[in-house]
Amino acid sequence: MEPWRALLHQKERQGLRTLISIRLALFGMFFVMNLQVEQQSFSKVFLAGCLLVIASINVGLLFLLRANRWLSVCGIVGALSDAGILVLTQVVWYITTGGPDHLSPAFLSKTGMPIIATLMFALNSIMLRWQYVVIVVAGFSVYWCAQLFYLLSFPDIPISSSFVEVHLHGAVYPLNYLQNLIIVSLSGLVMALIARRARRITIEAARLERSNAVISRYFSPGVADHLASTDDTVLKPGGRKQSLAVLFSDIRGFTAISEQLPAEEVAELLSDYHSRMLRAIFAHGGTLDKFIGDGIMADFGAPTPDPQAATNAVLAGATMKVALEELNHIRIASGKAAIQTGIGVHYGESFVGNIGTQERLEYTVIGDVVNTASRLEACCKVLGHGFLISRNVFENLNHARLEERGLVLDALGSVSLRGKQEAIEVWSVRVPLVNESRAP
Repeated sequence: MEPWRALLHQKERQGLRTLISIRLALFGMFFVMNLQVEQQSFSKVFLAGCLLVIASINVGLLFLLRANRWLSVCGIVGALSDAGILVLTQVVWYITTGGPDHLSPAFLSKTGMPIIATLMFALNSIMLRWQYVVIVVAGFSVYWCAQLFYLLSFPDIPISSSFVEVHLHGAVYPLNYLQNLIIVSLSGLVMALIARRARRITIEAARLERSNAVISRYFSPGVADHLASTDDTVLKPGGRKQSLAVLFSDIRGFTAISEQLPAEEVAELLSDYHSRMLRAIFAHGGTLDKFIGDGIMADFGAPTPDPQAATNAVLAGATMKVALEELNHIRIASGKAAIQTGIGVHYGESFVGNIGTQERLEYTVIGDVVNTASRLEACCKVLGHGFLISRNVFENLNHARLEERGLVLDALGSVSLRGKQEAIEVWSVRVPLVNESRAP
C-alpha cells in the first residue's frame, strides 16, 4: 500500500473508532431512558430492540476495524446508524415525555434534532470521507420532510406563524421546517466539502512527506531543502546531461575483514563507517548515489549544477579521510584493527536522473565519468596511494580552497586504467593529519 493510502487508512480507522464509541455511549443513554420511563410494554420492548440491534451492529464494526477489513463498508453502515440515531432521539424523547397519550404529535418538531444532526455531520467528517456526511445529511432531510408531511396529515394540528404558538404550544409552521431543513442541510454539505478538502490535503501531505524522505535519503540537508521547495522533477522518471564530479570509495580488504568477524560486528562496522562518510559527503554538498557493499558512490554538482563540484568532491574526500582516522583511533583503542580506504574522483559530463518507473525509481548517474571514477578508486591499491583524482578534476579545481585546507597534490603521470583504451593523467591527494598506511 502506498504511504499516502496507508496514512488515510489509519486516520479513517481512528475516526471510525471514535465515532463508534460515541454512538455506543448514546445508545446506552437512550437504553437507560427507555427503561426508566413509564410506557406500554410493547413500546418499551420495541425501542429497546431497535437500540440493541443498532448497538450490536456498531460493536460488530469495531471487530471489523480491529481485523483491518471492510473499512468503507464500516463507514457506510456507521453513517446509516447515525441517521437512525437522529430518528431514535426524537422517538425516545417523544415517548419518554408522555407520547401520543399526553402530547400532540406537533411536539415532535420541538426537539433539538437539527442540533444533533449538525453534531452527527461533524463527527462523520473526521473520517475525511465526504460520502459519509452526505449519507447522514440525506437521512436527516428525508426524515425531516417525512415528519412535516406526517404532522400536516393531522387536521387538528393548527398551522401558525406565531412564535409563541409554534415554540410553546402545539402549532406547526411549515416555513420554519423549511428553514431548518435548508440551514442544517447546507451546514452538512459544507462539512462534506471540508472533509473532501481535508482528504486532499492529507493525501498531498503524505506524498510530500514521502518525497522529502526520498530527497533526504540521497541529498545533503541544504540541497534537500532546496529541492523540496522548488523542484519536484527530481522524483520523476528521466533526467538530463550535465557536468559533475563522481567519487568512489572502498574499504581495502573488506572481504577478508568480514570473514574474520561475526555478522553483527560487520553490520555495526559498516553502519558506523557509512554514517561518518555520509556526513563528510553531505558537508560538501554531495549526493549519495548508492552504497555498494562497503563501497560508496557519491556525486557532486547534481541535481543542481555547481561550478565548484570538482573542488567539493576533493574536499569531501579529504574530510572522509579525516573521519576515517577518527574512526580508526576508536577502533585501535578498543583493540580492533584499523581499516584503510581508497578514494577515486573523476569529473565530466554524464546523465543524471531517475531510472525506473514512477512506483520504483532509482536516482543515479550514468556515463563514462562513473566508470573512470570507479577505475581510479581501484587503482589506489596498485599505485599505493589512498586518494587519486584525474586530470579533468585537476583542471576544474579551485586550488585556493585546497591550499586553505592544506591539501597537497602530487602528479603521478599517465596511468592506464582497466577497461580504458587511453591512459589518463592522475594526481594523488595528500591530506594533512592523516597517517594512513599505504596499501601493499
